[in-house]
Amino acid sequence: MSDVAGPSSAGTSDVVGAAHEEAILGVGAVEPAQLGLQRNSLKLWHVCAMGIAFQGLALAIYNNLGLIAGYVGPIAPLIFIGVSIASIPTAISFATMSNRIPSTGSAFAWATRLISPKFGVWMGFIMACLYSVTACLFPLLAGIFGNSLLEFLGVHATWVTAMLAGFAAIAFIAYTTLKNIKINARVTATLMGFEVLFVAFLSLFIVIKQGSAGHLSIQPFNPAANTGGLNGFRLALIFVVLSISGFDVVVPLAEEARTPRRYIPIAVLVSLLGAGLYMSLTSYGYVIGVPSKDLVSFFTGTGQVTPIYPLAAQYIGNFKVLVPITGITATLAGFAAVTTAASRIIYTLSREGYAPARLGTVHRQYRTPWNALKLVLGLCVVLPILVLLWQDRIPVQSYGWLGSVTVFFILIPYTMVNVFSILYHRKHREQRNLFTHLVLPLAGIAFNLYVFYVAFFKTSLTGGLSFKAGASIVVSACALAFAVGIPWTAWTTRRRGKMLEAKMASGPSDEESG
Repeated sequence: MSDVAGPSSAGTSDVVGAAHEEAILGVGAVEPAQLGLQRNSLKLWHVCAMGIAFQGLALAIYNNLGLIAGYVGPIAPLIFIGVSIASIPTAISFATMSNRIPSTGSAFAWATRLISPKFGVWMGFIMACLYSVTACLFPLLAGIFGNSLLEFLGVHATWVTAMLAGFAAIAFIAYTTLKNIKINARVTATLMGFEVLFVAFLSLFIVIKQGSAGHLSIQPFNPAANTGGLNGFRLALIFVVLSISGFDVVVPLAEEARTPRRYIPIAVLVSLLGAGLYMSLTSYGYVIGVPSKDLVSFFTGTGQVTPIYPLAAQYIGNFKVLVPITGITATLAGFAAVTTAASRIIYTLSREGYAPARLGTVHRQYRTPWNALKLVLGLCVVLPILVLLWQDRIPVQSYGWLGSVTVFFILIPYTMVNVFSILYHRKHREQRNLFTHLVLPLAGIAFNLYVFYVAFFKTSLTGGLSFKAGASIVVSACALAFAVGIPWTAWTTRRRGKMLEAKMASGPSDEESG
């Protein structure tokens, strides 16, 4: 007997509400089967843990902080605070839409209902690309931290050892994400807890040491301390957004969460505010741990390993080994969260007839979308290798390039969800609050468009970077989003329409008529 089975139509209707068939499926539904996702599995703390884990609290410090400090010097904490505040309107829009139309399909369901089915399918494609490409960052991160661990053990680290560490991470995630979603959430929370405690401890330890030596400074919160000027700020903004974004990853858990109309919005806001505050406070300790004159060169000259590794060596000696260890646990936690979200988006698209049918099935025992998971993990094997080869076999540089592509995809749904909130409350004025459902979404749209303009037009395209470091990011992202996404949308909607026409023409089956 096969280990997978199709989803249940009942598994969706309660989540999206009575309008699900009308809004998502149109004139007819995909043939229902017997099994769907494991409903009512996740408590509030499970959902929050998945959201915070994907934020990558340790990863933002270990990897993104190095890139940010390399561009702007010590003011990383200030930029973390600023982007966190600027992201609140978009987070509120995600929370609002998750309350109004909770759905595993996320922006796919909202766009379909509020704009058009074709636009909804394209948004589903964008969300699938966003989470799948983001998942490909984690094998690279596993390689970076694996190399740090090898260096501690006295083993020469190369891009090949980084690649092998990435494969090991993929194998681990394949095992954990196959399991029941509740088990996956518990494993993710456990891994995340270890990283959160150590990163905070090391930051506090550095602050105490620097304070006792009289070296504390307010420069990290002084805009004038920016060492990279406007162009440096633009480059840094990409990686701050990459760090702060991710609060939306809990939305595809709606079908498996208890009371999703309540839990998902809470988890969205907890993920943003908790992560933003944590990154702002802990990053302060790390940037003051290096003399200002050496800060940029220190964070940009560490080669195959995270820059926090040699910094930790200065303060805690051989306990620096905890940096790669917690980096690995953080990588696995974030990897588990994003592959879970990616597989649910792909599963939902397939279940509604917009992707191959095999991707819309679940494992009979664990009730997880195993075929969709295998697709995501297969991409995680191939894409990081291609990027490594493209980016001169340097893991940190490869992470930076692919992270920039990820931000391109982040900004599309982050902009559109604010539009969805405005459109929904134009139709449902009895639920509208002018500030929450118009002023804040407009502010969210403005910030996201600003980031898109300065990060990709002013910097990547016209900022004087080489094609490999700049324009290639925009070209690759646009090719996937439009040159692939639009034809894919047209083909799948036409294919699904023919399937429904054939089903309606054939009349009800004996089982249905009975």
